[in-house]
Amino acid sequence: MKNKELPKLLFKEDLELIGFEILTMKGFYEKYNSAFLTPPKVLKFYEILFIEEGEGVHYIDFETYNFKKGSILFVGKNQVHSWQKHRSSEGYIILFTENFLYKNQLQFNELTYSYPYNTALYSPITTISKKHYNTFLSLIELINEEYKNITYQVQQEVLQTLLRTLILKVKSKLQPVAPVENENKELFIAFQKALDQHIFHTRNAIDYIQMLGCSSHQLTKVVKRFTNKSVKVFIDSILILHAKRLLAENQNNVNEVSYLIGFNETTNFIKFFKKHTNQTPSQFKRIITKQ
Repeated sequence: MKNKELPKLLFKEDLELIGFEILTMKGFYEKYNSAFLTPPKVLKFYEILFIEEGEGVHYIDFETYNFKKGSILFVGKNQVHSWQKHRSSEGYIILFTENFLYKNQLQFNELTYSYPYNTALYSPITTISKKHYNTFLSLIELINEEYKNITYQVQQEVLQTLLRTLILKVKSKLQPVAPVENENKELFIAFQKALDQHIFHTRNAIDYIQMLGCSSHQLTKVVKRFTNKSVKVFIDSILILHAKRLLAENQNNVNEVSYLIGFNETTNFIKFFKKHTNQTPSQFKRIITKQ
């Protein structure tokens, strides 16, 4: 018998053409109970959580994040997430698709590799200082107000602009990036893209060095700079994340996941997974599907 599939959160059909929704956490909690919110689910769009009051814990890609007043959490497409401690929190939830943000804005393309959804470069949670809190709250309240008038195309364009403004304003609170760092970041993102395309076929660092046309020293330095890991450890961590998502999201058994991520022998996959997680794939799957 196949294992239970982890639920997927799809965008509402009646909102798919718009690609955007904003709602209060109070209304969200009234609509969905803990039995629905607590089990992990695979997100099929992008999400921003703004915490206006209270505190709690959110689960993103198998890691827990504590939030409080002023926290902003970013959950990306295809990430696994769930609501843990949350009932005392108030604020807003913004949901949107790639198409909604991308329209006529080429600089926002490839959102998965950009701020704030590139989790190798940025934490999925940030906390706004008291000095800037009211500015962000006002901006989100304005987004909520405009959303009520989304009937016309002009309002959709306003919402797109406001959403991009929100993301850019959060990013502006980070430390500025020096030109040299920008060059290093470009190489690192190119490495991420190469991994996403080829990691199920090769985990050999030399193959990626050849694909990128850089030296071993350059890649080692860049990966160490942004992740504090060696190239091999980073490659293995990405493969483990893919394995976890497949084990959680799909009805595939361990043998099928082993094959999908490039292992010819399931026993080798089991050893690899246990080495990096201290549990077998079957143990992980049982735990994640019972949450």
